[in-house]
Amino acid sequence: MSSMETVALHQPAATRLRVRRVRNSRRRALEAAGWRTWLSYHENHRRDATGRMVAIDERWVVELEHVDNRTFVVEAPSPAAAWLAAWEQARR
Repeated sequence: MSSMETVALHQPAATRLRVRRVRNSRRRALEAAGWRTWLSYHENHRRDATGRMVAIDERWVVELEHVDNRTFVVEAPSPAAAWLAAWEQARR
């Protein structure tokens, strides 16, 4: 084992984590057209009468703000669907 491999094995897990890059062409196109974009995730835990969790409602929220002060927010069940809805709203 080389010294480089030894160093990598002894680093804490947090230093080895990689940031996941956003690879969404619609988001890049929106930003190129003057939109500032934010993507956030929300979840609601549904519970039955006994308090046991029975479902999770996932919502992805895209917020857009344009240089000419137009703003809007869209929600969808997945990131891809949220970016598509934002793209369609911005094209209006």
